Amino acid sequence: MPKLLPQTERIRAKRFIKALEKTGSPMKAAMEVLDIGSKGAKDLNNSASSAGSQMLRRIKPTMLEALENQGVTPEKIAKKIDSNLDNGDPNIVDKAIDKSLKVGVGGGYAAEKHQSLNVNINSTPAELDKFKKLREEYEKKVLEA
Repeated sequence: MPKLLPQTERIRAKRFIKALEKTGSPMKAAMEVLDIGSKGAKDLNNSASSAGSQMLRRIKPTMLEALENQGVTPEKIAKKIDSNLDNGDPNIVDKAIDKSLKVGVGGGYAAEKHQSLNVNINSTPAELDKFKKLREEYEKKVLEA
């Protein structure tokens, strides 16, 4: 996709944010605002979901800057949470913590890390039989426990 001029990108981001507020879903907002399907994608929902996620990643630093400019700091959130602790409603505290971390205040949630490992083992038929017997023994022990 060609690089858009900064002004065009800002307009697109503003439209996306408005659509996101209206729909509540990045995928639906991308369907409304972005040109999903014009490139001949077979799975429009998957394409819209991907485009919506990309837009959120681009917008997130801007949102964090805006929050900081409005004085939303980790200290201020901590004070608010502290004052909400006396509220007696744990749902209020939980929602405040969750929302602040989702937007990245104080570093936000840690990114999930995934790692895949493929192992190829060359073994003889006798070794395979031994492995099968061991697996059966362990499965029995697990079922008995």
